[in-house]
Amino acid sequence: MRQYLELLKKVQVLGTYRKPAREGMPASKNLFGEMIEIDLRDGFPLLTTKKMAWNAIRVELLWFLRGIPNLRYLWRYNVHIWDQDAYRFYKRNCETYMRTPLSYESWLERLWAMRNGSFWERNQDFDKMTYMGAVYPAQWRGTFIFGGSSHTDQILYMIENIRNNPTSRYHIVDAWNPVDINLNKNTPILALPPCHMSHQILVDVENNEFDMLMYQRSADIFLGVPFNIASYALLCEFYSMMTGYKPRYLKMVFGSVDLYETHFEQARIQLNRDPKPLPRLKLLPNENGVMDRVIEFNMKAKEYYDNPTHSKLDEVINVLQPSDFELVGYDPYPAIKGKLDTGLGI
Repeated sequence: MRQYLELLKKVQVLGTYRKPAREGMPASKNLFGEMIEIDLRDGFPLLTTKKMAWNAIRVELLWFLRGIPNLRYLWRYNVHIWDQDAYRFYKRNCETYMRTPLSYESWLERLWAMRNGSFWERNQDFDKMTYMGAVYPAQWRGTFIFGGSSHTDQILYMIENIRNNPTSRYHIVDAWNPVDINLNKNTPILALPPCHMSHQILVDVENNEFDMLMYQRSADIFLGVPFNIASYALLCEFYSMMTGYKPRYLKMVFGSVDLYETHFEQARIQLNRDPKPLPRLKLLPNENGVMDRVIEFNMKAKEYYDNPTHSKLDEVINVLQPSDFELVGYDPYPAIKGKLDTGLGI
């Protein structure tokens, strides 16, 4: 992960001072237009110079893939990195429709009160109060339609196109929907615009491998980028499982790269640590019967390509568990705490 550490150092030394982008955000050192390239064959790129939240990384990705944009799945695995964004969307909806919103603390208390075994698992009030609109799960899986804006299941089409037309240049998933961004100015459509906006895959058929290029418009270099690196590496493993091609390079292009002043000291500590060997990723899908569904999906790939349906992909994704993705040999330095600044005073 020296590529990441070199970029962190570059922002620390060469970054220009940038005032807060919105209310509640700190100032930062900033660079614009940077890129890193990671060879996924060297090991799984989970940062070793600080302990990473592996549970949150794998749970969040499965949440994206499931396509249901509320907090239920995240809370089931005690992941709370989206709580503040969900609250802001709830609050904005209340204000738009002339309702008095709960405070953030009261909102959390109300949600925890609903968390009562199997009842909480199917509580529609919980889903409504934590609904976030057209964020990543909806954009990726096509589970949200508003007005004239129709969203397709981009993950399904990515898989089917790789399998049936591997040399295509159309293997793209794009979460930045201009219609939604524009509508969101006046009507709550999504909790926040996507930061990691798109990814593209190019298949090397001869070597049975593929490379992924990801673009991120705004990058929190201390907290967010290490998380995104691991998340997209894990997404590559998912695509590999579904298509049979092996991941090779993960190339990440960043627009605005920010080292927030609230992380200056944390970055200094991290840059004084030497990276350790990368862990390996071990997939354990057979325990839940995932591979049986993958085999069935792949056997009928041409049929699904001609008439794609959500349900066939859901049969695979819905039985995947976070524990199916296991790390071997992960020996990081201790965690370095850093404040997550989501803005708007929360």
